[in-house]
Amino acid sequence: DGPRPRPANYYVWNRDFYFDTLLKDPAFKKLIKEEWQKLNVYDQLLNYFDETAKLLDRSQKFNFQRWDILNSRVSVGGIPLGSYEKEVACDKQFFINHYNWLNGEISRY
Repeated sequence: DGPRPRPANYYVWNRDFYFDTLLKDPAFKKLIKEEWQKLNVYDQLLNYFDETAKLLDRSQKFNFQRWDILNSRVSVGGIPLGSYEKEVACDKQFFINHYNWLNGEISRY
């Protein structure tokens, strides 16, 4: 609940899984870092947000004419933002925050 996007202090189910052991292995962490750097998908993913928002533009207009909920709180997710564009921008900012957090974590490997 509350304003969005939330900071990058995401809840993760805190249990001991196999990846805890894997992340203790310097060779495994080195491989993760190398693969992450090879991917370099940040700009592609941001473009995907924009392209998908444009693709859905006409449909979202019909949707929110039929169900006028952009100013109503529905389910979880914080405060209503009032427009499709603001919702997309919020989701995009959430992704940016999470990507930057993840990138920072992996860069320390």
